[in-house]
Amino acid sequence: VKIQSTEVGYQGEYFSLTDIARTTGRPPHEVIRNWLRNSKTTMFLEAWEKVHNDKFKQAQMGLFKQDSMNETKNISVQSYIEMTEAIGITSKSGRYGGTFAHVEIALDFAAWLNPTFKVYLFKEWVRMKQAEEQKQGIEFFLQKSISNIDEASNLLREIQEIINKQKQLKQE
Repeated sequence: VKIQSTEVGYQGEYFSLTDIARTTGRPPHEVIRNWLRNSKTTMFLEAWEKVHNDKFKQAQMGLFKQDSMNETKNISVQSYIEMTEAIGITSKSGRYGGTFAHVEIALDFAAWLNPTFKVYLFKEWVRMKQAEEQKQGIEFFLQKSISNIDEASNLLREIQEIINKQKQLKQE
């Protein structure tokens, strides 16, 4: 999707933090790492995972928070995911890789980075959801129509069979 002239990749409800971070002109992994070091970020991620992830390791989150406050510790999205079994963020290294986050987390990241960008990201997400709902509505209508046509066709066959049986009875 294009947001303020920036192409932002998405996979379902997960948006690319890497693409959003590129808007700063700094290396995306450094921008994301700085965001992970923010205490409000770790509090938000912990709250999000508690709500959405039954396997979230809350005790490990405490250790990650300690690591994130220590500037000498090398933290990353991968280490966060491995330590806590987080599901709100995904990360793949290498070509075609990148860091993706659930839209709620992506909005938090965008707000931290650039509040105006967050507004446009949210507007685009709402537009995408409305288009998806409209498409689902059309698909439902078509499926219902096809079902109704099938039912009508079956009913016509049954009526034709009744008529044929009545004709046979009259001839006998």
